[in-house]
Amino acid sequence: VVVPPEVPQSVYIDETYIHRILMNLLSNALKFTSSGYVLLLIEMENEKLVATVKDTGPGIPPSFQPQLFEPFKQAHVRGAQRGTGLGLSIIKQLLHKMQGTIDFESRHLDSEGVEPAQTGSTFTAKIPVQLSSGLPQSLPTTNVIPRIAIFHRGSEQSLAGLCIAWEKFGFEVVMARTFSDACGSE
Repeated sequence: VVVPPEVPQSVYIDETYIHRILMNLLSNALKFTSSGYVLLLIEMENEKLVATVKDTGPGIPPSFQPQLFEPFKQAHVRGAQRGTGLGLSIIKQLLHKMQGTIDFESRHLDSEGVEPAQTGSTFTAKIPVQLSSGLPQSLPTTNVIPRIAIFHRGSEQSLAGLCIAWEKFGFEVVMARTFSDACGSE
């Protein structure tokens, strides 16, 4: 879960709707991701709450994408649990009631040029919100870019998720296999 510091601590939003939207998106991502990562990113953009759920699952077959938000429709993904096929249609309806939108990108093995380690889906919901009064709109910025060293020996997909998270907090990510790699970086 990544929530950069410039996101206000509170906004006016329908708590029940946003909870259902996030739980359905995360449930789908977890259901279809057997390795790699599931990332929830919350940001603000032009007085809209932007919730992004990104995963390294198998992706959505291109042939199924036009039906993605239709009720009772499900893509057939080998090894995945079956559901009711209602989650994404419910999300679409709730977002419509909140004057929000949802977009998705997906990389599936049936897509041109996609290798097995490059699959995954990203869903981005944008919801207009009213900011709570008395809270700072943003934090002051500095010209100093902090760095963080990631000592890595694991999955490349998991590493990609870590990099996304730290970069959203404004860090420059330095990849290191040893302590001297991290210290030697300018």
